[in-house]
Amino acid sequence: MLESDSQAIVQRPQLMHQYWELLRFKERSNTQKSRARWIKEGDLNTRYFHSCLKSRQLKNQLMALHSDDKWLESVDDIRNAVTSYFQNQFKESDFVRLIKARWHPIQTFFSRR
Repeated sequence: MLESDSQAIVQRPQLMHQYWELLRFKERSNTQKSRARWIKEGDLNTRYFHSCLKSRQLKNQLMALHSDDKWLESVDDIRNAVTSYFQNQFKESDFVRLIKARWHPIQTFFSRR
């Protein structure tokens, strides 16, 4: 019994290596089969996928932006409004205030010691 257990322990790494090699072979084989099928049959869904892509682009497109009680429709106006908004959101004074607020408890803890 002990001899078969020790033999199984010795053979286990070899068997695991063979197992993973077989899995990789099967994966490569399936990939090659799918590529051969695609070459033979072609991409039948091209029109469908292009229509999905086009509808998604139209859905995500920014046509106008409401800012300061007016509608902005030109690309430059929208770009400037968005840039201005984020520049105002991330001013240095806001970051300094945020950093001080986060570091205040730590500074208080260390100043007590």
